[in-house]
Formats: sequence, structure tokens, C-alpha cells
Amino acid sequence: MKKLTNRLAFTMIELIFAIVIIALSVMSLPMMSEVTSSGIENNLVQEAIFAAATEANEATSHMWDEHSMNDVNLTEYSRVVNVNNECNATTFKRLGHINRRCINNLALGTFTGTVFNFSINFADHNASLIFIAPTGSSITSAEGYKQNYNSTAVVSNPSSFGLAADNPNSNIKEIQVTITNVTTNEIITVLSAYTANIGEPDLGSGNIYHKGTY
Repeated sequence: MKKLTNRLAFTMIELIFAIVIIALSVMSLPMMSEVTSSGIENNLVQEAIFAAATEANEATSHMWDEHSMNDVNLTEYSRVVNVNNECNATTFKRLGHINRRCINNLALGTFTGTVFNFSINFADHNASLIFIAPTGSSITSAEGYKQNYNSTAVVSNPSSFGLAADNPNSNIKEIQVTITNVTTNEIITVLSAYTANIGEPDLGSGNIYHKGTY
């Protein structure tokens, strides 16, 4: 009889432990769900950041300004634009540019059929949809992505970077890319990139600077 009583006591203790463990498991379900939801949200934010980085890289891959290619008939490289007459009228060099010359305003060739609008100014546009199915595709959602986004890129001359006499800075452009959710119009992320009026290196010249020839 004593053995049976002991066995019943242990069975009751086991039952209590089982109830406690089940209760803890049930109580932890909302927390587990919250962690999962947080992970999904972080993935969405990562997608938006990648989207913004892609847009910023695309913008900075273009020439600094339409006028950077004004002497396209003389050289195939993007050149330093003579902003505010900062370049020497004889050497066409700007202070601190070593061997990278400004465009020779006296020897400009005419455009050969193409107006170079695809400069960094191109990024000053309305919101465009990115990461969507190709035109004519039967797929109605973004394949491989969880959301569709709107991308808005705005180009401006930023403030002076500490130089009070140079506000705004005419030789630096700021590209600000804003990614918003198509459905909720919520701003997901904003990235900024900066590009300077420094021309393009002539890699074929054997050095990292422009030859300086016309």
C-alpha cells in the first residue's frame, strides 16, 4: 500500500511539472511569433536598403554633369567642368587637381548627334516602381522579393561641408534616394551619396590622372 501511495505521489508531481512546462510553452508562443515577425521586417528593410544602394550606384555611374562631355569630339573622357571660372584660363587647371584639367572652353566641339542628358541630373525624377515583374509578364508580384517599392532620387548641391563661404557647394552633388512601400507609402529607408566635379581618369595613359591633352 505504501509503494502505491509513493507511486501516486510521483505521478502527481510529474503531472504538475508537465502542466508547468506546457504553460511555459504556450506563454512563449507570442514571443516566438514576435521574433519571427521582427525577422521578416528586418528582411524587408534589408531589401529596401539594397534597392536604395542600387539606385544610388546607378546615379553615380553617370557623368557628373551634361557639360562634362562637352568636348566629346576631342576626348572620350568625362572632364572637369569649369564652374564659377575656377580654372586657370591658360593651363585649364583647377587648384589642387594635379594633372586633371578642366574642359578647354575655347576648343569645345559640337555634340555629335547626342545631347548628353544622362548625367547625374537624370536622377532628379518622380517616383518610379522598382523590383516589379517585367512588362507583359503573367507574374503580378515582385519575383524573389517580398515587397514592391517606389524609388525617388533627388539631386541637389549640398551645404558647404564646413566652408561657410561656399554655400551651397557648386562642385559637389548630393544624391538622396528614398525608398517607400508601394502599398502603404511608408518611407522604408533613405540613403545619400555624394559625387564631385573631378572628371574621369584616363586609365590608358599609364597613370591615374588625365593626360591633359586635347
